[in-house]
Formats: sequence, C-alpha cells, structure tokens
Amino acid sequence: MRTVCPKHESHRSRELAMADLTLLTDDELRERRIALSRSLTTAADLIPTPPPSFFEKLKQDIDAAAAEWIARRS
Repeated sequence: MRTVCPKHESHRSRELAMADLTLLTDDELRERRIALSRSLTTAADLIPTPPPSFFEKLKQDIDAAAAEWIARRS
C-alpha cells in the first residue's frame, strides 16, 4: 500500500480543484467569487479593530527604532 504525504495530497487536491474551475461558466465563477468574498468578509468582521492606543504605541516604537538606527549610523 502506497502512503501519500499529506502535504503532497493537499497540493493534488488543489490542482484538481483548479482544474474543475476551468469547466465552470462565467456565471458559476461569479457565484463562487461572491460566495468566497462573503465568507472572507465575515471572517474579517471577527477580527477586532485595535484601539487607538495600539497605533500610538506602534508609532512610538517605530520612531524609537528609527532614532536608534540613525544614532548607530552616526
């Protein structure tokens, strides 16, 4: 019995799925695209927006790193 590496099996599945797309009509492709965009939008809605303090701290960290880099080059 031949065993297949799961990694390669997933590549094979993806190849077959892509081949199937060539058989779809424009309307079917459009429907799939719309369904996918809806699921991605739903997934994105689950990710919370960081509070403003996160961006303030991020800017401070970037400024500090830039200042350190400039100091090292001087």
